[in-house]
Amino acid sequence: MKKISRSEYIIMDELWKDPTPRNRHDIALMISQLDNHEPWGLPTISTFISRLCAKGVLTYKKIDRMYCYYPKVSRKDYEQNIINQHLKDDYEIDFEDLILKYTGNVNHPELKEEIRSFLESIASNN
Repeated sequence: MKKISRSEYIIMDELWKDPTPRNRHDIALMISQLDNHEPWGLPTISTFISRLCAKGVLTYKKIDRMYCYYPKVSRKDYEQNIINQHLKDDYEIDFEDLILKYTGNVNHPELKEEIRSFLESIASNN
């Protein structure tokens, strides 16, 4: 999954709050009603929507004769993916190794397994 821009995030933020499928006109109206935000024209909204679909965070379905867009991934899944990707791309490290390095226990395999089990239990409870 690719990282989205700040402008794309504005759209996704609103769609994550209410994931009801919306057409591009509804999305433009939703953005125009935000405080401290200049309204975007339909071509701009359409460009952002296309990029979001290409990046795999937004999807669509045809309702009547209109395409309606809704989140393909949850905010939580997107943010976790971006954090993990950032750690791997920029630091060549995974989250578990980051915790081990932070605690200074890099060479303790049993601690690494304990952390892995703990993270798996957190993931299964969400």
